[in-house]
Amino acid sequence: MKRNIVLFLVVSFIVLSLGTLAMAQPKNVPERPQKPLIGKDGEFVEVLWLWELTKALNLNEEKLALLIPKLKKFNDLRKETAQARKKTLFELRDALKNNKDDATIEAILGKLDKLEKDFLKQREAIEQEIKSVLTVKEWAQYILLRENFERKLKAFLLNNAKLREKKIPKKR
Repeated sequence: MKRNIVLFLVVSFIVLSLGTLAMAQPKNVPERPQKPLIGKDGEFVEVLWLWELTKALNLNEEKLALLIPKLKKFNDLRKETAQARKKTLFELRDALKNNKDDATIEAILGKLDKLEKDFLKQREAIEQEIKSVLTVKEWAQYILLRENFERKLKAFLLNNAKLREKKIPKKR
């Protein structure tokens, strides 16, 4: 019972803090349309991941308190990298569209490569931090859960997209 209360408080804290951060965004930036069942910037997925992780690993309050900042750090890294990658891919498309010289295109490709290498390096460091909190068996469960969670999430999103396509007739 105590664990459920703590878990509820932790999940509530995360949801409220993400909501507060979302409200702190500049007002002049137009909001993109929200995706059904995902929430703003994937907060539903983050909460679901934390819930699944806590349940599967049977984490105590102490370990959960140590893990949450590390998981948030990884999630922030993933989001920042995705945004930077998207911006760089736009630059690449623009360079190809405007028939820029090879040196310009190579520089952009170098940026993409550096982004990927930096992400992998930082991800490895964060995973080592997470690993330091968990026992060997918990780490093994974490790895399996992460793979399973990502697979299920991709299948869910793909299925959800297919259902939307069937419900919304395309304009001709």
